[in-house]
Amino acid sequence: MVEEYARLSIHRWMLLDEVRNEAYRRATSQVVKPGDTVLDFGAGTGILSLFAAQAGASKVHAVERTDIAAVARRIIERNGFGDRIEVIQSDLEE
Repeated sequence: MVEEYARLSIHRWMLLDEVRNEAYRRATSQVVKPGDTVLDFGAGTGILSLFAAQAGASKVHAVERTDIAAVARRIIERNGFGDRIEVIQSDLEE
């Protein structure tokens, strides 16, 4: 299962699902308030972390077990949130 989740094609499919992403963005903006600290466990490409930072979170810890974490770092940096979102490649079960 972990190996399958690490495939970029799965993340591409999720990122292209505009209805899903807009629902997550709206939900995140209703829950996350300015100054909050957020833990995004299973962060994938970091899209939910980005939504949390855009909603005003002062710090987001994006934890991703697979090598997709490197992709998340690049996406977050390119979107200007590298100062508020920390990507951690780790398995929290360990």
